[in-house]
Amino acid sequence: MMSSRLQIACHIPQELIPPNSGSVLTGTAKPPSTIQGSGSGYGPPLAPEGTPLSRLVQSTLYTTPAEPTPAEAAQGWTGTSSKTEYDSVCLPLTNSSWQERWERMCTITMSETEFDLKALSVGESTRDLNDLRTRREAELWRAGGGFGRGEVNVTRSEEAASLLALASDWLQLDSPLEGLRFDSELALRQEITYASHLSITTIIIPPPRPEYHEYIADYARAINNALSSSWHIHISIRLPIAMVPSDGTSSRPGTPALGTGLYEIDQSEAWEAWNTIRSLCNYNSRLSLTLDLSSNRLPSPTSLARWNAEPVKYIFIPATTFIANAKGYPVLSKSTQAFLRGIFKHNPTVILSGTQRSHHTSGGPLAYAQYVRYLHRKAAPLDPVEQYAQGYLDHLQAPLQPLMDNLEGETYEGFEKDPIKYRQYEEAVFRALCDRSDQVPITIFVVGAGRGPLVAGCLRAAERSRRPVRITAVEKNPSAFVILQERQALEWGSTVQLVFSDMRNFTPSDKADIIVSELLGSFGDNELSPECLDGVMRCLKPNGISIPCSYTSYLAPITSSKLHQEVSTSANPPGCSTDGKPSEQPYVVMFSAFHILSATGGRLGSERIQECWGFDHPRPDVVTDASGLPITNHHNARSAHLTFHIPRAGICHGFAGYFEAVLYGDVGLSIHPERSAGDMLSWFPIFFPLPDPLYLPAHSELDVQMWRLTDDQKRRVWFEWSASVHLSASSLVFSHSPPASATSGTFQPNRAQNSADTLSPRPNSPWDARRGTVAASPGSANGNSNFSPLVDAFASAPSPLIGGPVRSSDSARIQGADEDDALRGATSDRILVGYSKLVNPGGRTSWVGL
Repeated sequence: MMSSRLQIACHIPQELIPPNSGSVLTGTAKPPSTIQGSGSGYGPPLAPEGTPLSRLVQSTLYTTPAEPTPAEAAQGWTGTSSKTEYDSVCLPLTNSSWQERWERMCTITMSETEFDLKALSVGESTRDLNDLRTRREAELWRAGGGFGRGEVNVTRSEEAASLLALASDWLQLDSPLEGLRFDSELALRQEITYASHLSITTIIIPPPRPEYHEYIADYARAINNALSSSWHIHISIRLPIAMVPSDGTSSRPGTPALGTGLYEIDQSEAWEAWNTIRSLCNYNSRLSLTLDLSSNRLPSPTSLARWNAEPVKYIFIPATTFIANAKGYPVLSKSTQAFLRGIFKHNPTVILSGTQRSHHTSGGPLAYAQYVRYLHRKAAPLDPVEQYAQGYLDHLQAPLQPLMDNLEGETYEGFEKDPIKYRQYEEAVFRALCDRSDQVPITIFVVGAGRGPLVAGCLRAAERSRRPVRITAVEKNPSAFVILQERQALEWGSTVQLVFSDMRNFTPSDKADIIVSELLGSFGDNELSPECLDGVMRCLKPNGISIPCSYTSYLAPITSSKLHQEVSTSANPPGCSTDGKPSEQPYVVMFSAFHILSATGGRLGSERIQECWGFDHPRPDVVTDASGLPITNHHNARSAHLTFHIPRAGICHGFAGYFEAVLYGDVGLSIHPERSAGDMLSWFPIFFPLPDPLYLPAHSELDVQMWRLTDDQKRRVWFEWSASVHLSASSLVFSHSPPASATSGTFQPNRAQNSADTLSPRPNSPWDARRGTVAASPGSANGNSNFSPLVDAFASAPSPLIGGPVRSSDSARIQGADEDDALRGATSDRILVGYSKLVNPGGRTSWVGL
C-alpha cells in the first residue's frame, strides 16, 4: 500500500563529504574539554557537537533552530529544529584513497596471462623493489586485510543512523580480466562487512556494464557470494531503466550519473541483466533494485510496466533528469511522471542527486524534493477495493473449502461489506421476478444463505417488483443459522422459512421458481459451485431460473518476484523436509507487485486474458439417479489449451485466474481486470504458481494447459496445470552478424527479403487464420519446406479460442477432429524453447473436498 509520506534520500557526492570526518584527536591538538564515549563508554571519543559528517547529515535532514526571543530565552527555550524534505542521506562508503591503494595493489599483481604480451616486456627478475612490496601488500590484503582510517567516509556507527551506503563505483565484478574480477569481489565483500559492522542495513552496488554482458554470470555469482557474507545486510543493484553499450569505451560510469543515451524504444537489456542476477541469486529476499532515471528519455510505458513486478526499493533521480518549466523550476517529463505515479504504490525511497549544484534557476536545492513530494500527493487515490485490501496486497491465502469447513463470522463480514455484489444480485432477482406472473406467489430458494444478505436482497427485489414471494433460506453452518433465526424473528417474519441442511440433501415438498446462490470462487468454480448446484437443481421447476445461470473462468500469465519468493521460501522452511510443495497449490491473492506478460495480437490474434471454460445452470443433459442427483461428477471435469502472445521478454511465475458470471439476463459479476463489474470486495483473483519460473523470450508463444479434474472415489476436485514456450520459426531472423546484446533474449520478426544469410518466412503464411488451413509449399509433404526435428517437439493441444467459431461454455472438453487438424497447422511451424513440469498431478498437494 502507498504510505502517507514518501521517503526521500539526499545523495551527497564525494567532494562534499568532509575529510577525516571521524577525527577528533589529530596531530598535537588538545582533546575537547568534554567527550562522550560511544557504546557504553568503550568507543572512540565523541565531541558533544558530533563529527563533521554527523553535522553534515544533521544539517541535511533538519533545519537550523530559530534564535529564541529574549522572553523565550529567559524561560530556557532554545528552539527546536524541524525536518527538511529529506529522510535519509546516501553517500559512498569509501573514498579515492581506497581506490588508489586497491588499483596499485591489484592492477600490478594480476595473472600475467591476462595482460597484453607487449605489457610484459620486462621479466620478473628486473622488477624493482617497490613492485615486490606491492605484491606482498596485495597478498596480505587478500588474506584478510582491511581499510585504513583515511580510506572510508564513515568511521563510527553514530554517523550511520540515517545513511544509505554506495559501494565503490569502480569495482569491476564483470571485468573480462579474471584477476580484476576476483579482487573486485574481495573488495566488495570487505565493504559489505564494514557496512554491516556499522549497522548500515542497505548497500547499493554499481551496475554491470552492458559492453561486458558476457560476464554477467560472474557479476551475479559475486553478488550471491556477497549476500552470503552477511546475514542481515540488503544489497540493491543500481540499474538504469535501459542499458546501452558504450561506443567502444569500457569505463565505469561514476556516481551519480550512469551515462546518457537511454533508448526511447523498447529495450530489455536492463531487465535481462536483472533477471540473470536475481536468478543466480535464487531470488534472495535481501536482493532488490535501485532504478536509475539518469535520463528523462524512457522506454515505452508497456516496457516500463515490467518493473512493477520487481522488488524496486530505490529510485535514483539526478538533478539533470529534471527539466525547467516556464518559471525555471525543476519538473519531470510527462513520461517520467507517469512512471513514478505507478511505482509509488510500492513505496520506494527516492534518491535525489546533484541538487546542490544549481542546475535550475528557481526553487533552490529543496525544490527537487518538494516537486517529487507533490507528484506523490497527486498520485491516484486508492479505490474502494485497494482500501479494503490494504492488509492483503500480495498476501497468499489458501482458497476456502466451504463444503468441508464452516466459515467464520469475520469471513462473512468481509463478504457483506461488498457494495456491488448484493446490489447486482438484487437487480437480477428483480428482473427475474418481473418476468414472472404477479398472480401467484413465486417460490425462491436461497441456498447457502450465510447470515442473510441474499435473503434481504430478495425481499427488496420482491417489494420493488410488487410480486408475492415465498422465500426459503437453506444453510448448513450452525453458527450462521443462529443469525438467520435472529433476523427472521426481528426482520423477516413468516415470509422467510429457514431450513438447517446441506443444500445437496435438501428435499422440499415444493419446487422453486428461482434458486439463488453465492457459491462462486475466485476462479468461478474453484469453491465447487458446480457440484453444489448439481445437488440442488432437482429442487428447481422445469422452467425455473438459477441465479447465477452461468460463469466463465479466465487465465493470464503473470510475473511477480514477490509472490515467487513467498512460495519458494515457504516451500522448504528451516528444519522441514522437502516433501511439502506449497508451490503446487493455487492461492487467492490481491495482486499488487505483478505484471501480465501476454498481449492481444501475435501470429494467431490471441487475447491478452483468455477464457478457460464455463458452467451453465441448470443442465438438462446431466444423468441423474432416482433421487435426482448426478450419478458421477465427470460432467464437471474440464480442460483448456490456450496460446498466449508474449511481446516482450519476461519470466513467468504463474497464472492469474479471474471469472465472470451471468446472474440473469444482462446482469452479471466480473473480476476480469479489463471489464470488472465495479469495486467488488468479495473476490480476489486466484494465483496458480509455477514451482520453477519459465523464461519467455520476446515474440514467443506460451502454451498453457489447465485441467479441472475429479475423483468420485475420493470425492475430490483439483486443478493441474503446465506450460511450454515456443518460437515461430518463420518469424525468426538468423544472421551471421551477432545480436546487439547476447543477453537481451529478444527475437526480432523477420522484416527483410529472403537472402542466403536469413531464414525468412515462406511467401505464403503457414497459417491462414481466416480459413483455418495450412498453406502448402512446393516440394514439401507437410506444407513446411523448412522442416526441423525440433519443430513442434512439444506439440500443444489446440486452443479453443483460435480458429473457428467461439465455443459454448461446455464445449471445451472435446474438440472436433476437423478443428484439431486445422489448428495443428498453427503449431507445426514452431520451435520448443522451454516447458514446465506438470503441477499438482493427481491433486497430490491441493484439492477441494466434496
